[in-house]
Amino acid sequence: GKQEISYYAPEVHVGSVIEISYTQTYTAFDALNDFFFQRKIPVNSCTYSVKFPNWLGNRRTVHGQTPLVFSSYSVDNKVIQTFKGVDIPSFRSEPMVYCPDQYISAVCFEIGNPSVVGADQAMCSDWSVVSTYYSISPITTLLHKNTTFRKELREILARNEDEATTLSSIISFVRSKVRWNRETGCDPLDFSFIGESFYGNSADINTLVGSMATEAGFTVTPVLLRYRTDGALREDCPSLAAFSTFILHVVGKDGLDVYLDAADPLGHFNVLSDNCLTVNAMEVFPNGSYSWVDLSSLANNVTTYSVLTTLSPDGKMEGRMYCQYYNVASYNFKEVFGSITEYDELVDILKGYISADATKVTFSELKDYSAKSGMTVDFTKTYDTSADIVTVKPFLVNLISDAAFRKDTRSLPIDFAYPE
Repeated sequence: GKQEISYYAPEVHVGSVIEISYTQTYTAFDALNDFFFQRKIPVNSCTYSVKFPNWLGNRRTVHGQTPLVFSSYSVDNKVIQTFKGVDIPSFRSEPMVYCPDQYISAVCFEIGNPSVVGADQAMCSDWSVVSTYYSISPITTLLHKNTTFRKELREILARNEDEATTLSSIISFVRSKVRWNRETGCDPLDFSFIGESFYGNSADINTLVGSMATEAGFTVTPVLLRYRTDGALREDCPSLAAFSTFILHVVGKDGLDVYLDAADPLGHFNVLSDNCLTVNAMEVFPNGSYSWVDLSSLANNVTTYSVLTTLSPDGKMEGRMYCQYYNVASYNFKEVFGSITEYDELVDILKGYISADATKVTFSELKDYSAKSGMTVDFTKTYDTSADIVTVKPFLVNLISDAAFRKDTRSLPIDFAYPE
């Protein structure tokens, strides 16, 4: 239903206190929205009550820094749980926080039957129930189903290339057959729907790549994860609905061992979007067992710059900058510059990077499926030579030092342990 309330308050001015009360009824048991006590304006007092049948399983999570008073009682075969917060400060926007809702004072309910496993029952008694469910779901079963493109796979294998090249060829082929619709998910479609003009989500593409890789002799397992923008996954709250999407863990017979999201054109082997670099992803094995995987260990990058320049007596500087980006740095570089189509826009962005006027820009591997990329920039800049001393500004400025992240000197909020 509609999640907004509109009201007319003509006498509101600075210092006014607004009092609002409302009741919302749900007909679907799994549709209970999170309730946030804290927003952009201070709250003097807020009371939130939830009433549901006493036979309905529920699990609540309370988070945020403001302490809430909790009470619960039963009446007429219904359970009523009440939460109250007093003098709740406003929550301002914080930089570098992926999931602000994780820090706002709120109450979140999970509704379902802890003893039942099914697509419409999110709650589970423990994570082994979750892994067992996913081990027999389309994610795992389709990964080990005979691929639709057996003829094309035989052609790829006939090249007798190394494992990394073979896996790259499989990914490139699938992308030529299935165009990513920019959506993510955990539910792949049956391969019979895939054709020349098919659009699929990340689950479809990853599953098809995984099935081809399995048939090619690789060991492929799904790794379920919760995006950082969706908040931290709590290990004490097992749930079938805990995950945002899944990626692949691919192991070869000759030493290849990589994690990849085959749908993401900016990624590569062990190069994922930083939104995927969570500390507790779940790798699910065909026998129903599982293990926790720390994907944040993949957050490594290297950036190198080299500047060659000359400064003439009239104050004119000319030169060339060589830039190389690897791993996460390459992902971010492709994300920023890969979508730029207007040269003027490119020049404006570069001017902020190098404090000079770019005259020519050449990219390398910007559109390639690789873990590196780069650019070469020819530039000019004119300095004032009327004074006795010419001051040349540095081309690269360290915007954030590591002191902003260290525990004893931290000045920026950090949502997860993140080695980058």
